Amino acid sequence: MKKNHFIAVLLTILTSSISLWGQNIKSNSIDLTYSPVTLKASGAGTSISASMDAFSANWTQTMSLTDRQPIFLQYGAGLQYAWGGDKETSYGTTFKNTISFLTAKIPVNVLYRLDIPNTEYAFVPYFGINLQGHILGQATYSYNNVSETTNYFSKDDMGEGRYNRFVVGWQIGARLTYQRYFLGIAYEGPITNLYKENNVKLNMSQINLSLGFSF
Repeated sequence: MKKNHFIAVLLTILTSSISLWGQNIKSNSIDLTYSPVTLKASGAGTSISASMDAFSANWTQTMSLTDRQPIFLQYGAGLQYAWGGDKETSYGTTFKNTISFLTAKIPVNVLYRLDIPNTEYAFVPYFGINLQGHILGQATYSYNNVSETTNYFSKDDMGEGRYNRFVVGWQIGARLTYQRYFLGIAYEGPITNLYKENNVKLNMSQINLSLGFSF
């Protein structure tokens, strides 16, 4: 219930802001983000995690919600590629396991801008949700010249245990801006599950480290 209420509040803010779009000055930004990602299965006595690396390119647009307070609405789109795996050699044979995900994301955030007096710097904390659509998700197991690939979203490969292609997440973070440039850090976690069966849940969480500029 708490998760559903959180989503409803943010969507209400987004909907109520539509009438203001034509009255406020908008700014755009783009950034490149590196993310250490944790893929974790938990529940029913299970706790297994794997680490991945990810890079993403993101575009966002920001608009003010009120003339009296530095509160802003931000929305946009991004594309992230994450990968991980391990390799082992035994008796002259190399075994390699690789996991990869290609994901499109639509973030919606509420920001508050705190200008640092007598400088051109500002501190901008924010929180929000993101809608995720997994374009690709697969594991490839290979040894010598033989390889096998499993598509996590394919019923042929996974049966009824296939992963959810569409996931809702949340994020909280902050930017330090200087003129048009910014550095950002955020934590991103799940609201809905990438996979759930028999009380076992599989989810992704990540830390986002961003470098970008506004225009």
